[in-house]
Amino acid sequence: MATKPLLVSGNVEENPGPGVAEPYHFTVKNIRRQISSVVDWKDLGIELDIDLAKLNEIERNCQGKVGDCRISMIDFWVNSDTSASWNKLAAALEAISQNVKAKEVRELGRKEGAHACSSHNPPPAATPLAARIASTTDVPL
Repeated sequence: MATKPLLVSGNVEENPGPGVAEPYHFTVKNIRRQISSVVDWKDLGIELDIDLAKLNEIERNCQGKVGDCRISMIDFWVNSDTSASWNKLAAALEAISQNVKAKEVRELGRKEGAHACSSHNPPPAATPLAARIASTTDVPL
């Protein structure tokens, strides 16, 4: 039996094609995408149990620029809270009346299996595509 070659177009590492979905890992980059519309970054930080003095320090360092403050606050939270998770972020969003965003974040947590944050449980982003596909088949959803 002859086999046909697999025709590949483009970069399969970046665009593996249909049916190969990766979990939406809990990283600063992905969290930033989810909370980009949240203006009350300091209130969110308080709900994430970040000390007010630290939030004020972030505000000073970022010269009050909301986007920079939000990123710095999330970076600090992800790297300092060993229990950081999509569910914890969703609860904090609900506490500041960001219910639609909280629902979206909870769904991401369900899709990922509510893993803890990436600084404590790194995603397999640097592994070859074949290894990532193999590893996703072993994990129950």
